[in-house]
Amino acid sequence: PRFGALDFVIILVVIISIVGIYFRFNLVDTITQTANSKKYVVSFSIENIRYTTPNYVDIGDKLYISSSNEYLGEILAASDEMSNNALSVTPSSEVFIENGEYVEVYYPNSESRVDADGRFACEGTYTDSKGLIINNSTHITAGQTLTVQTELVTLVIEIIGIAPLE
Repeated sequence: PRFGALDFVIILVVIISIVGIYFRFNLVDTITQTANSKKYVVSFSIENIRYTTPNYVDIGDKLYISSSNEYLGEILAASDEMSNNALSVTPSSEVFIENGEYVEVYYPNSESRVDADGRFACEGTYTDSKGLIINNSTHITAGQTLTVQTELVTLVIEIIGIAPLE
């Protein structure tokens, strides 16, 4: 058996078909996901952080996944009502009886740890089955815990909700 022109044409058609299938499933999906990409607001909570940590998170800070340094989004105000604060810390208090009198101590104080809430804006594609897909690779869903970082701090956040940015 000899290798002829017809054999060469058949091998060439097979190679072109494989390349075409690759582009169909990778390139077209990437273009489609980018075209369907929208802006979202992701709400998160942080538990048991030092009371000073919220001072190091500012509106406009860029947020990255710590393990891969992948860009997630930009920190927003903690809520529409709190337009100057990036993280919302709810102060709490305890009442003690000292020498027969009630004494109320407010937290945070210099030794306390607090919980905080925040939001960040990101761009991605939302699906019911996978949640929010950012950068065509990172999946975020409510209830998920992520270790993220800004320029100054590293935080462990829990995703509370995802909503379209209005």
